[in-house]
Amino acid sequence: MKDDQIIHGLFNGAGLCPHLMFKRKSCFPAMMLAFLATTTTLTAHAQQSRRDEQDGVREQTRKGSIQSLRQIEQNVVPAMKRRGADYIGAEFDGGSLRYRLKFVRMSSVIWIDVDGRSGQIIAQAGN
Repeated sequence: MKDDQIIHGLFNGAGLCPHLMFKRKSCFPAMMLAFLATTTTLTAHAQQSRRDEQDGVREQTRKGSIQSLRQIEQNVVPAMKRRGADYIGAEFDGGSLRYRLKFVRMSSVIWIDVDGRSGQIIAQAGN
């Protein structure tokens, strides 16, 4: 072997430690499986959490503790449409018993917080 080949070989990690390069490649499938398992677990947890939240809202609505989203929408959405805003959707915060309705008008997003018990608008952000 020539001297320049020896020197160039020093800068070639695969040439120095081919057994390490092989191990690194064989770890990739295991790392991918671990990543997919973690992602699947997190997704399942998020879906269960969402179901629990929906069940809680349904139960509180059935008991009469809060108004249904449909009732809240019937009161708020038509007024916002008259103002030129399109309804995007809503979220419910079980801790504060508030609905947050989201609208978009031109390039502005508008959030309207509504008390789930009374149906009254309690806060608005955006124009």
